[in-house]
Amino acid sequence: AIEGDPVGPPVASGLAADGDIALLLHTSGTTSRPKLVPLSHANLAASAAHIGATLGLTSADRCLNIMPLFHIHGLIAAVLSSLAAGGSVFCTPGFNALRFFHWLGEAKPSWYTA
Repeated sequence: AIEGDPVGPPVASGLAADGDIALLLHTSGTTSRPKLVPLSHANLAASAAHIGATLGLTSADRCLNIMPLFHIHGLIAAVLSSLAAGGSVFCTPGFNALRFFHWLGEAKPSWYTA
């Protein structure tokens, strides 16, 4: 259980608003110190829609996702863009070069990302 006093007002129940924070992205700190970047629901939805449109994804598509879901590419480019297009996603437990061709045969993806 989490103990302590609330740090803010109670959150209203219901659907999230576009400006509500959906997740905190932890950057790698390539050009500076690592930091947390808040991404809103609107950010995620727009990114997923743009990636899906760029790749021409449809409900007939199935993605083989080898990327971890804590990585922005694995979460947005693979999972959310596919689901937003009505497609499906086959997520692996991580990268394994020895299992890759097995996963291709099992998932029968129309595209993959790694």
